[in-house]
Parts: sequence; structure tokens; C-alpha cells
Amino acid sequence: GQDRIWSSILKQAGAIQVNSTSELNDLALLFTFMSPPPKSKKTAIIGIGGGASVSAADAISTAGLLAPPLSPEIKIRLKESLASQAGTILRNPLDIIVLNERGLTEKIIKIVASDNQFDILIIHIPFDIYVRATAPQPQIVEQYVKSIINLGETINKRTAIALHFIVSDKSGQLAHQAQSMLSEAGFSVFPSVSRAATALSRFVQYHQRQLASTKLPF
Repeated sequence: GQDRIWSSILKQAGAIQVNSTSELNDLALLFTFMSPPPKSKKTAIIGIGGGASVSAADAISTAGLLAPPLSPEIKIRLKESLASQAGTILRNPLDIIVLNERGLTEKIIKIVASDNQFDILIIHIPFDIYVRATAPQPQIVEQYVKSIINLGETINKRTAIALHFIVSDKSGQLAHQAQSMLSEAGFSVFPSVSRAATALSRFVQYHQRQLASTKLPF
């Protein structure tokens, strides 16, 4: 019907089709902050919590991004850095549990970001774990966020941050504080991995089409 016609018109015009204002805003974030654009859809995911990382992997796949395994060299470097962290599984998505060791957190993120096969890095933080009585306190969140910011230009040109929460207002407040800090530092910040992945997939596809059109013979 009309949806198919509009899709065809937008594709011929080289435009990106979105289905809501939120999707439009998400793409605007990437056009504003992510330059140069990623060359491919190969994505590394770093986060906290096995369940959240499984959901992140599903969101990546659904959006059409790719999540290849970490390279052998990167696994060796991570294993050396995480020797004291029992139970860490070196895979993509990578779960990290060293939020109270800022220098080590920065080192892990930098190692993964140095894997040349990846063009996109998504770092996700599930804030609900910080409001439980036995969980680390808000200052640990601030340390983690500062670890990301501290890497600066090393990663932020191809990095998206997902700050998600479900349970409480307190976790929402923590997420909003982190969003302000990261946005001021020049990162594209999203409320979920799903929205980040959807925007990134369209963003990469758009630039790939633009590049292909410049190579067409006239």
C-alpha cells in the first residue's frame, strides 16, 4: 500500500525512513556526534549483567548489526587484565564487573575498542542494579561514567552509550545524571540498546549507500 510507495520514494531520494519522532531524534544524535561514521555494522558490546547482555545481543541482531566474536589477540589481552576476576567469560557481548577499579575499567574498554574488526562500540549500563541494598552505591556509577569519558577521543567517535532502567525512580535519576555527563562529553546516549542499535544500523546503511552512489559510473 502507501507505506511501500513512501518507502520506495524515500529510498530513491537517499533519505532515511523513520517511524517516530524518537527514531528521528536518535538518528540526529548520531549525525551530530558520530563522525566519521562507522564503515560497517560490526559491533562490540560491553556491559554489566548477563541477562542485560543477552538482551543486548538480541537487540543487535534484530536491528541488523553484526556481533562477531572477539579476536584471539584481544581475548589474550583481556585475560591478562582480568586475571583476578573469576568467572569473566571473554565473549561478545562482554560482561565486566570491575566498576570499583576505574583504571582497570578504562583499560578493558580500550582493549575492546582497539580490536580492528569492530567499527562500532556499544557500552550499556543497567541502572536498576545500583538501587538494591546490597549493590554498589551511586558513586560507583559516577566512576564508571568517568571511565568512559576519560577515554575521550580514543573511542567516542564510534561509540554509543545505552543507559537503561526499569524498576525505580532512583535508578532513573542515576541514568539522567549519567546522560548529562556523557552528552556534555560528546557521546551519543540512548535509553536502550534496542534504540541505539536501530539508529546505528540505519546510520551505517545510509552512509554505505552514499558511498556506493559516488562510485557509480556516469
